[in-house]
Amino acid sequence: MPLCAGRRNDQSQPPVERQMSTSTGAKGDPTQESGNSRERQSQVDGNDDGAMATRFSQKISILVFRGHPKDSVDTRVAKLHLAFHESENSDITFEMGPGPYPVLQELTNQGPPSQRPHFLRKIDVATVPVASELDMALRDTIRGIPPNPEWDDRNWVDDVLRVLQAAWPSQISNGDVTYALNFMVDVLYLGY
Repeated sequence: MPLCAGRRNDQSQPPVERQMSTSTGAKGDPTQESGNSRERQSQVDGNDDGAMATRFSQKISILVFRGHPKDSVDTRVAKLHLAFHESENSDITFEMGPGPYPVLQELTNQGPPSQRPHFLRKIDVATVPVASELDMALRDTIRGIPPNPEWDDRNWVDDVLRVLQAAWPSQISNGDVTYALNFMVDVLYLGY
């Protein structure tokens, strides 16, 4: 059971209408099988007399992986995952490299996290509307946070999510960040 039992419902957000557009592929095409759909969020702008503006979104998640070759609390790893347009096939996974001088590593387009070796859990944090398919503001913000030699992957995930929440307070609530971090700690220590 997570330490933070519920999510805060932020009533200051305007209503959002979701439209699904599914790409089609050849029979047996792995992009179709894994649900390669683009979710566009259309939001009514009160200043446009009901005109719809199309937006894209990026989902921020925490990924937890089992330790390898031996799984234990100390060997489990937390990473950040940024999925573009709700597609598991277009993504970036950020992880802290090992060693006394940690380096941020980016792994791109690795497929669905649940199909990766040693995957344990995916914890969704927030979905952030972005201006275009190529909007890299979230990625650039994550890249811009310099690694601290005293951090481990868990501290790094916490610090990055706090920076993102401060930069996008109306899209990433403090309650969602706290809930996700508490859930991450539970998964890291309990292993499920």
